[in-house]
Amino acid sequence: MIGAKAGHILTRKGTRYRGSAIKGYERVLNLHVLPALGDRRISDLKRSAVQGWIDALVASGADPSTISNALDPLRRICDRAVKRDLIPFSPCQHLDVPRARGRRERIASPVEAAALIAALPTEDKALWATFMYSGLRVSEARALRWTDVDLDSNVFRVQRTWTDDGGEEDGTKSGWDAHRIVAIIPELRPLIVAHMLATGRRGDDLVFGRTARLPLVRSTVRNRAVRAWKRAGLNAIQPHECRHSFGSLLAAAGVNAGERQRQMGHASSAMMDRYTHGFDGSVTEAGERVQRFIDTYREEAAG
Repeated sequence: MIGAKAGHILTRKGTRYRGSAIKGYERVLNLHVLPALGDRRISDLKRSAVQGWIDALVASGADPSTISNALDPLRRICDRAVKRDLIPFSPCQHLDVPRARGRRERIASPVEAAALIAALPTEDKALWATFMYSGLRVSEARALRWTDVDLDSNVFRVQRTWTDDGGEEDGTKSGWDAHRIVAIIPELRPLIVAHMLATGRRGDDLVFGRTARLPLVRSTVRNRAVRAWKRAGLNAIQPHECRHSFGSLLAAAGVNAGERQRQMGHASSAMMDRYTHGFDGSVTEAGERVQRFIDTYREEAAG
């Protein structure tokens, strides 16, 4: 991973690896790959050995997603070796790999979303509403600063991420494209304004940090939310499921695939196929389609 850290080895897209990605690769290499295959030269690595390693992981009860994540850095290493004529073909091709289990299907309807947010402690409402109504990833919300919040234009300018592995990373400086502009819908705006007034933070301060300079701890806000939802008799939801809900809202509101892709920050429009879970009473209008859809859905649910 030395070359990746130095920026000499690039991703398939020709960009530098993020620090979090490098550390993730190092973790699975040290945990899964090197103990089983680390004593072999790349030129001596056979497909049968890789398949045997996968079979052993399956037999040990490893989750299919764990196996896929462990195989990914080995595939990248072998692909690079093929391109540099170190080996004639990759031993990671034509393998029997267990298919990952079904993807997350849970989404919160506009009515459930409002109930979930209302049940939260005041200091957590804006964060979870941001997950639910803007689709930001946890790493993006952790890095969001007030300079990224444009309340005049009602947009978030998503430019950075903050992970436990890689720390804070600026997408405009590190060679990977994290920059996008996300609408702050009317449903979200008052909660963001209230959060700003309550915290007193401005400028370069973190919007959702546990302090103005230290990012939120995911497990802390998650556990606090779960306790609040349990007291309210509501089913808990994950931040990624909130993001999934927002993607489904975009689709249900009739937002075109290209704009959905930009709002969600997906590199490929093919990812938008997963956000096709509809809501009854979908309303398609120009302008603030998502907010209009939310309002219409709630009116119909109440009626």
